[in-house]
Order: sequence, then structure tokens, then C-alpha cells
Amino acid sequence: MHWNQVARTLRVVFFLRVPLVMLMVLAALGPLINSTSMTSNLLDQEGKSLSLFLVSFAAFMLAFTTVTALNLTLFYGRDRFEEMGHAHPKRPLLTFAIGCLAASILDGYVYTRTLPSSGWNVWFLLLGFLGAFVLVFVAKILQLTFTDPKTTPHPPPYLVFPAYLFGPLEGFFDYFYCLTWKPAESAKGFLNAVSQWPLSILQHAGQGYLIRRDASANQPLRLQSGHVFATSLAALAFASYFTIAYVK
Repeated sequence: MHWNQVARTLRVVFFLRVPLVMLMVLAALGPLINSTSMTSNLLDQEGKSLSLFLVSFAAFMLAFTTVTALNLTLFYGRDRFEEMGHAHPKRPLLTFAIGCLAASILDGYVYTRTLPSSGWNVWFLLLGFLGAFVLVFVAKILQLTFTDPKTTPHPPPYLVFPAYLFGPLEGFFDYFYCLTWKPAESAKGFLNAVSQWPLSILQHAGQGYLIRRDASANQPLRLQSGHVFATSLAALAFASYFTIAYVK
């Protein structure tokens, strides 16, 4: 039994290798850059508020994206690979905390290297975290708005922050999940119609990406709810980076 658990753990770690390595790289980036005089100035931001915000925003966006990829693998990996078994996120709050810690380590080194030293710099770094978290929040609302409860009977997965641990927040998200507002229903129908062609590309190799359906019932193709969240977050992140680049 002991060796079976070891083997199962190694299999899960193998499937999670990319997000795990990315979290380690993010956490180690600050110490590695600061270890030599030739690279340490890469973290110097000269006290510019916008620069501090952007570094923190990018760090936390990377952390939240990595946590999303990790949880997506745990939620849907078993649909693609039998070796995954019944792996499932058991400590989602801990996963979220580890992602935040990795980005915070980088922020800490940016703070210590930024001159002139000022307590206000902490607030700009904190705003970067809040900006990235707002995108996660909006992506969650989009996920729930465009998830059909008829095809996803259970609450969709919380891939970054486990809101179900907080009753009021879970109730707020459930409102969007069960929303029957007519414009929202029309938006769902339109999105489903225009997505049929790209989803058909995944149809024959879409285990873990598409909701299982009865082929004889001629049901439309639908993305798994978790991948709706990932797509929403990717679109919001791209729009944010594009806007930042345009402004600068």
C-alpha cells in the first residue's frame, strides 16, 4: 500500500511537472537575479509607481495562470490519462497560497532593490496583486455566466481561489451560475453557436476539454467549465498586456 501511494504520487507529479517547475522558477527568480552584481540591477525600478505595479501584476498573473493549469490538470486529467487516477485538488487554499508566495518572493526582492526606498512602494506592489486578482474575479464571473447548469450539474471548479470556503462569496458566484436573465441566455446561445466550428477540431481528441455528450442526441459541443475560465482569463490577460503596451 505504501509503495502504491508513492507510485501514484510520482505519476501525479509527472503530469503536474510544468506548473510545478514554473512556480519554482517564479519563486527562485528574485534570489537568482540578486545573487550577482551583473544581473541584480534587473530588479531596480527607480521608485517608479507604474513599473512597480507592472512587475507585481505580471508576477501574480503568472502565479495565477500556473495555479489554474495545475488545477485544470487535476480536475480533468483523468479524462485524458488513466494514469492520473482519481487525483483531485485536496487543498485548494494551500495551492493558492503557494502561488501567491512565489510571486511575493519576487516582489520582495523588487522592493529591497528599489531606490529610493519608500513604504509607498509596498502599496504599488500590492496594487499589482489586486489588479491580477480582479482579472481572476472577472474571469470567474464570465465562466459562470457562460456555463450551462443543465450540462454542468455540479458547481464548476474554482481553479484559483476556492470561493466555496466563504459562504457569502460562494452565494455571489452562484447567482451568476444560475442566472436566467434573458440577455445572458442569448449570449450563451450565441457563444455556443459560434464556437461549434473550433470545438469540432477537438471533437475526436477532446477528452478532458469537452463535456461528454450523447452523439445520438445531436447535442452541441461544449467546453468544460474549467476551460471556459481558462479561456476567459487568457483573453483578459492578453487585453491587459495589450493595453499596457499601448499606453507605454
